[in-house]
Amino acid sequence: MSEQHYLYRIVRDEDPESPRECDNLGTMACWHRRYSLGDVQPKLRPLKYKADLIGWNDDKQQALFQHWFGRGTSGLAAELRYQAWTKVHERIEEEFDKQFISLPLYLYDHSGITMSTGGFSCPWDSGQVGFIYISRAKVREEFHIKRVTRFWEERIAGYLKGEVETYDQYLTGDVWGFRLYEVPEGVDPGELSEEEVEALEEVESCYGFFGEDAALEEAKSNLAYYEEHHAERMLKRQQAESRAAGQQELAV
Repeated sequence: MSEQHYLYRIVRDEDPESPRECDNLGTMACWHRRYSLGDVQPKLRPLKYKADLIGWNDDKQQALFQHWFGRGTSGLAAELRYQAWTKVHERIEEEFDKQFISLPLYLYDHSGITMSTGGFSCPWDSGQVGFIYISRAKVREEFHIKRVTRFWEERIAGYLKGEVETYDQYLTGDVWGFRLYEVPEGVDPGELSEEEVEALEEVESCYGFFGEDAALEEAKSNLAYYEEHHAERMLKRQQAESRAAGQQELAV
């Protein structure tokens, strides 16, 4: 006779909550025509968005342009104007890197979507879709440090990469849950069909685990807890049934 009183099933979470709804360290800015991705979907183009983040409005950019190439810029040849604005854009990127830590976001769109910070091998169905970032000022505030050293840059980059990996699990449906069932006395769990398992009393369930291994670990932990306290649980059930029966006799 089996001494197992409970069994679990790992199931896919069919309606998971986006991890971007939680408290995250970074902000994901994404640009895509068909999907609403990340935290923000700016109307500004990526470079303009970065300029806005660092506080460089159009007047600031024009001032830099005039500083390097003079005020009589209206008659500049197209190639020279292109070189001028390229230098302005380079300065925006440089200043952004001084104020923020960021990682690029790449999307692969083929029979579903998946995201990473490292890109994909297929050039046709993939490309950069945005970036995830955090200001160095926020890093200093969050971690109570005076200076963001190379050590902290790498550590924060690791955190941001982890957030993207979790978000990718959400995008790819790699979100799970478990259901814990009570097995009647004298029944061998290994002989039950899936239909019979579904008919058992469900005593515990939980969803929202990113990665099947996380759901499996939690299911095993709950199984061990319920097995450990099975006798106590059965005693409480018997006491409740006795009280209910006594109340019925008094009512009669």
